[in-house]
Amino acid sequence: NSSTCSVVKTRLLICLFVSSYILADTKRGHLRVHFLGYRSNLTHGFSTAKDGNMSYMWGDEGEVTQNRKKFLESLYVPTDNCAMLSLVHGADIVYVSKKDTHSSLERKTIANADAMMTAEKGIYFLMLTADCLPILFYDPMQSVISLAHCGWKSTDQHLASKVVREMGKVYGCDPANIIVGIGPGIHKESYIFENCVQKTMPSWKPFLTDLPNGKTAVDIVEYNKQQLQDEGIAEGNIEIMDINTAKSPDFFSHYCATWEGQVEARFLTVLGMRE
Repeated sequence: NSSTCSVVKTRLLICLFVSSYILADTKRGHLRVHFLGYRSNLTHGFSTAKDGNMSYMWGDEGEVTQNRKKFLESLYVPTDNCAMLSLVHGADIVYVSKKDTHSSLERKTIANADAMMTAEKGIYFLMLTADCLPILFYDPMQSVISLAHCGWKSTDQHLASKVVREMGKVYGCDPANIIVGIGPGIHKESYIFENCVQKTMPSWKPFLTDLPNGKTAVDIVEYNKQQLQDEGIAEGNIEIMDINTAKSPDFFSHYCATWEGQVEARFLTVLGMRE
């Protein structure tokens, strides 16, 4: 019957995602994770250090413009019909339509917030990060996407949980159908502090590890994964990229820029559904 077919179709889509692969495109120098393969309507990608700095705040305007243009062209993403946020480390979500979009080659954002969501095709979400987690959400049944920026403050405010609930409330998404990818970000072996503010917050206790040197390792990856599972996302539908931005030479790191004197810069996450 139709109900059985729907379940089978959903499971097939999920299996395709779980068996997705990471392709290092050495010719263009960037990394992609393919949720549903090249024939899918989903476009997704991460720039790397080889693609250059993508933030106007931390680089020359002309150079950043060229870096963005080249990277988006490599993903076959048009430079218009894009949406970017001014990230504020909060838990607000913006619902995006075509009228909200703008060129990616200018200093423009659509709102002060940390997540975007849409069911419209032809809109491309762009997000700048350098340790905070870019978390990508996709419901293949309802054709809904969301892109969230989860540093420790947004994690503490349960932004990932809120995205799942809002996808259900606004677009009728069932958590059982939602596929989530946690992109390159800082991992607990590098996110270490001497005076850890999270130790004063009871909800963080399961995600903190006291080290022999008296410092504390903070696991924002696992905390976000737990939030997703608490909202009904199956563990098999959550893919965590094994890339620690504080250790990988292929990505920029705010932590390393702050504590080790590395150059401050940002890489770009792209997510959209083609028309």
